[in-house]
Amino acid sequence: MNSNRKSWVWQYANRVENKAYCNLCSENENNEFCCNGGSTGSLGRHLATIHNIQPLFDNSKSKRDASRHEIDNPEMFCASTSTSTQSASESQVTDNNHRQPRKRRRTYANRKNDDFCNSEETELIHQALAKMIAMNQMPISFCSSAGFEQFMNIVEPNYKICKEEAIKKRLKSLKLSIQDIIHRDLKSANNIACTSDCWSSLSQDIVTDNAKNVLNAVQMLSNVSETNDLTCAAHTVQLVVKYGLQQDNINLLITQCSKILTVQLQNRPWQKKIEIVESDWMNIETLVTLLKPLQIITTVLSSEKHSPVSMVRPLMFKLIEKHLKIKENDDGISLKFKQTVIEQLTERFKLNELVISPSVISVRHVAPFFDPRYKNLEYETIEVRENILEKVKKL
Repeated sequence: MNSNRKSWVWQYANRVENKAYCNLCSENENNEFCCNGGSTGSLGRHLATIHNIQPLFDNSKSKRDASRHEIDNPEMFCASTSTSTQSASESQVTDNNHRQPRKRRRTYANRKNDDFCNSEETELIHQALAKMIAMNQMPISFCSSAGFEQFMNIVEPNYKICKEEAIKKRLKSLKLSIQDIIHRDLKSANNIACTSDCWSSLSQDIVTDNAKNVLNAVQMLSNVSETNDLTCAAHTVQLVVKYGLQQDNINLLITQCSKILTVQLQNRPWQKKIEIVESDWMNIETLVTLLKPLQIITTVLSSEKHSPVSMVRPLMFKLIEKHLKIKENDDGISLKFKQTVIEQLTERFKLNELVISPSVISVRHVAPFFDPRYKNLEYETIEVRENILEKVKKL
């Protein structure tokens, strides 16, 4: 702490040993603001915040003269020294009585009334807050959040937090004012060009992924007659494979394979590396053999020019019949993968419907009838064939 006492804060404070005390605070308040090794900055902020006292730079010369006069006058210097000694002795007596330290006051009760936010300033803050919420698309609950309250305690400590209902009213008022501006601009415009992300398909075809929200939205379209089996076949196959690879034993195998590279990069005995590879190599070959037909089908269905919808159901039936047929000598990984993939393909492509009404016949059922390669519909049951033919006659 500066011993020359040149700072303006010493007009309102007293120093005892190496600590400073505010003379404007009452004795029952915590008026200690400068600790050992501190500066006069905290005391200055206390005087400005609590007592609304700012430094008067015009009186710096008079304060320097008073300080010099105090040094030149031994009587005044002795008087101030005795006062400091008396305060120090009183402080020591209080410390001997084990006075408990009081918490620093954080209220602003001593501020003058004219420092509080008036109604006009409060309303300006409310309107600015509503505009910020609207422009940044923030939740209305932001006005009552703890973070905003802490922010306003620094910007304007005397600001009263606005409630959500009050913000809603100001947002409605802001909406009306923006509407008036838009209406005025539209009336004064000579030409207007409107652009939108419209449906670019001239034939109004729909192909979606398997997300439920998209499927439900398509079902609600009134101008679309065919809303069944509109999902992307290649994407559906990918979901089937992904679900099959998530089985415990297969997932463990994939994780083990991903660690082989890490094992090779580390300095470990070569016997351990061979042991890891030999234990998993047969399972890896089996899994690759099972995934190869699925890869080919996905590539065919993903083609832009040679992937007609008439190929979907015939390929799915052939895939299950030839490549995913369960055998007696299948090991654990093969059996589990085949069962999972067959179940998913049957459910997602609706292959298990032995009897189906004509109203549920989709484009995937009818399209193979017009394809010379699959026009016999030999993969379908007799009941489904009859319903497909009946559907074709009504076209």
